Parts: sequence; structure tokens; C-alpha cells
Amino acid sequence: MGNGIILWINLPFIIKVFLFIIILYLYLMLCMQVYTRLETMLNRYRKWRYKNKSEKYLDLIQDSLSKIADGIPPSGLEESAFLEKINKKKDTYLLDLWIYHSVLAIREVMQSDFSPEEVQLKKQRLVHCFSSQELYRTLVLQKKRYGDLNALVMLGELRDRNAIPVLKEYEERFKEELNFYFGYNIVLAYAKMGDYESFIRSYSFSNIPNEINDDGLFVHILNSYEGNLEELIRFQTEALEGNKLNQSILAVKYFDSNNIDQVKDLILEKLKWAIDLYSQDKSNLRVLDMAMACIRYFQGIDSSAGDQYIIQLVDCPIWEVRVVAINYLLKLEKSMVEEILLTKVTDSNWQIRHNAAKALVKMRVDKEKLNQILLGEDRYAKEALEYAIEKRVGRYELG
Repeated sequence: MGNGIILWINLPFIIKVFLFIIILYLYLMLCMQVYTRLETMLNRYRKWRYKNKSEKYLDLIQDSLSKIADGIPPSGLEESAFLEKINKKKDTYLLDLWIYHSVLAIREVMQSDFSPEEVQLKKQRLVHCFSSQELYRTLVLQKKRYGDLNALVMLGELRDRNAIPVLKEYEERFKEELNFYFGYNIVLAYAKMGDYESFIRSYSFSNIPNEINDDGLFVHILNSYEGNLEELIRFQTEALEGNKLNQSILAVKYFDSNNIDQVKDLILEKLKWAIDLYSQDKSNLRVLDMAMACIRYFQGIDSSAGDQYIIQLVDCPIWEVRVVAINYLLKLEKSMVEEILLTKVTDSNWQIRHNAAKALVKMRVDKEKLNQILLGEDRYAKEALEYAIEKRVGRYELG
């Protein structure tokens, strides 16, 4: 031992430093190995415990949630004891299971085939239960463990209005970070809670220009609103009349998805405005999106004024509009549009030719008229019609 100490003392300083670094490195590697081993063992234990809880309580959880939705009080000592255990919030694993299946239960109710009145009643029972259990507090306290975004999504699903102050904190964070996913789920949460003032406030500032933005996402938010629908329709009518192009497009798509015809005159004016503007200046593609959305709106709405105007658009200088207008003709009487389609099958634009040909076949235009094209000299029109016939009815037999 003494010789070893003397040897160490006599070693050059650089070698001592080198040996010290090696020893420290080996020590740290050992500590990391021990830590990793312990974490692996703890994760296996947690997984086993969670699985054990799931197997033990899954049927009881699902049965309890089903009874709550149906308005049936708990029956039996086991069920009462279980709900009491949930209310005490001491068993973290069990509480996680309860929250997870509560979210699934309310989603199942909202997507069910029950009547709207029954869906609303079942939802209210579940929301009242979740509110009395203050599940939103658990989500807030455990949001680091759940993940901030997951916690936000579940707050919206649970629909507890007591969580609105928490959502406002998320709003402030969104304004700083401009994280699209937070903004989207904040508005969606307010929509599901049916809080109109918070909804329109967050809806306006969250619809920011972003490469992730998609009109369908925001139309989904509008269709998820569970408050007073008359207020929402009024809000969207104001958006349609306003100067913000993105908001107007979303309003048209919302009215389209719900077949709301009380705004058809206003949407027709928007269509005319968009066509005129885009014909003069093609720099803003969102104007074209507005025109397309308006035409698609009239697909599901009875409007003679809309039909007459869109028929004229088959000769529009904007080829994209002509393509959509040709498809629109399918909703009209064959006698009104047959000659138009026979003319457009010879159009210089291949998409218009093919769409016109498909429309002719779908409308079952007389074979004699189709044969005139098939035996004619316009090989492009002939090719479009042959392709449409092959796709529609297989081999076509000349009369």
C-alpha cells in the first residue's frame, strides 16, 4: 500500500490527470449503467402494474361510464367502492385509466346514432360527472406527465367549463409561441364547451397564416361547436360579409357542409365578386379558392339564380372554374345541359374534355349523339369519350 502511494506521488502530473480522467469516466459509465438498469426495472414494474389495473378494473370502468351516460345510479358495493376510490384520487394508475376511458366514452356518445336529444342528454350526464370529480384539475396537475398538448386535447374532450381559466393560460402561451397545434386545440376545446365568447375570440386569432393550416381543420372546428347554433350561423354570416378573405372562405365551406340555404344570395354575390376579381388579377389563389367553394356550395342547394349563373361559367376565361362548372352541370336537368356538354367535349383543355365526356356518359345521353363524336374527326374528343365509356360501363357497343 505504502509503495503504491509512493509510486503515485512520483508519477508525472500529466499521467496523474490522465489516470484520474479514466477513473472518473469509468465511474460515470457505471453510474449510468446502474441508473438505466433501475429505470428499466421501474418501467417494467409500472407497465405490469398498469396492465394489472387495466385487467382488474376495465369492465367496471366501462360499465360505470355506461350507467352514468344512461342516468343509472351505481349498483352494488363494488361499483360504489370503485367510484369512491376515483373521487379520492389517490390511485394514480386507476385515475389515468378513468380519465382515458372517460374521454373515449364521451367521444363514443358524440359519434353515436342516437337522436340529437338523447346524445345531448347522455353528454350532459357525463360532463356533469366529470365536472363533479374535477378531472380537469388532475389533468392540469399532471400535464407534464401527460404532455401539454395531450392535456389540452383531453380538457376539450371532457367539456368542463371550470377549465376555461386553464385554457386562457394556454391562449397566452399560444400568443407567445404561435404554435399552430396549441391554437387549433384551444379553439376546438372552446367549441366543444359551447362557450361562444371564448370561441369567437380564440377562433379569430388562431386562424393565422401557416403552412400547416388547412380549411378542413377549421371547418371541423365550426362543425364541432356545441353551443347555440343560431349564434354560430350569425357569426359565420358576418364573416361572409366581412373583408377577411380566409374567414369568408371558411364561412362558405361551413354553410356548404351543413346545407344552410339562408345565405345563398350572399354566397352568389361572393361568387360573382371572386370571378370578376380573379379574371383581372390571378396573383391571389385564395380568391380562386373562394370561387370554387361557392360553386361547390350550390351543388347541394336549390337555387335557380345560382344554377343560371354557374351555367354561364362553362365559358369562363379561368380554366379551373370551367372544370368545376362542367362537373356542376350533372345536378341539372339533362335537357338544360346536354348541348353544352356535347360542345365542351371538344374543348382545347383536356380536363374539360374529359369531365364533359364523363358527364355525358353519366347522364346517359343518346348513343346516336355519342356515336357522332366516336366516329367524328376530333381524335381528342373521341379519346376522352372512349375513356369515359370504358371507365363507366366497360366496353361500349356501337348502335
